[in-house]
Amino acid sequence: MRKMIKRLLKKYKYPPEEAANALETVIRQCEQWTDNDDSEPLYQKAPKKYEFPESSSYTIAAEPNIKYNNLSEKNNE
Repeated sequence: MRKMIKRLLKKYKYPPEEAANALETVIRQCEQWTDNDDSEPLYQKAPKKYEFPESSSYTIAAEPNIKYNNLSEKNNE
């Protein structure tokens, strides 16, 4: 990742004396975007729990129930 950032800085003619600072800034921003917090180990992180209100009504996407002919009844006839 660092190589890619350095190439981009060079491609767009970023001043070399400020490249190190820019590299660290971009790395820090990428870590924030990915929600990777290296200060807390993965095994200590609690899983995210999503709660849905029970009082709200949800629409049903399925069609209404339809009674189909039973195949076993046809075979017995």
